[in-house]
Amino acid sequence: MLYPDGERLWQTVQGRVYGVGICDAELYAGVERFLRRCRFLRYEVFIVSHKTEYGHFDESGTSLRESALSWLKNKDIFGKTLGVKEKNIFFADTRSDKVAKIAELKLDIFIDDLKEVFDEPHFPDIKKILFSEKIGSPSRIV
Repeated sequence: MLYPDGERLWQTVQGRVYGVGICDAELYAGVERFLRRCRFLRYEVFIVSHKTEYGHFDESGTSLRESALSWLKNKDIFGKTLGVKEKNIFFADTRSDKVAKIAELKLDIFIDDLKEVFDEPHFPDIKKILFSEKIGSPSRIV
């Protein structure tokens, strides 16, 4: 094993990046155009994120959820142009909690970058789109 404590190191980095470091993140190419189009077509957009309240090994005590909400506000995701409603943002502690929220919302389509989310046993029978960084857009329907 190259890094015996690799998982802990990865979770430490995640806590920093998604906490205090999130202010340096950029909106992914194409997301603004996608949200504008959804707003124009009057599609309601929801964000359901598997994000714990705090990073597992983050000593700063930064709320990952509050950091994410602040970032969304700073990127004007909740503004009139992009039109995502803040009440449509949900955070889940576990992947199964995320899937339960998706099912509860009775969504028509869900886009995710992790195929494992779609593989969860109780994922609802809806259209699934796997987002791929290699292509930079929703790449395939699963």
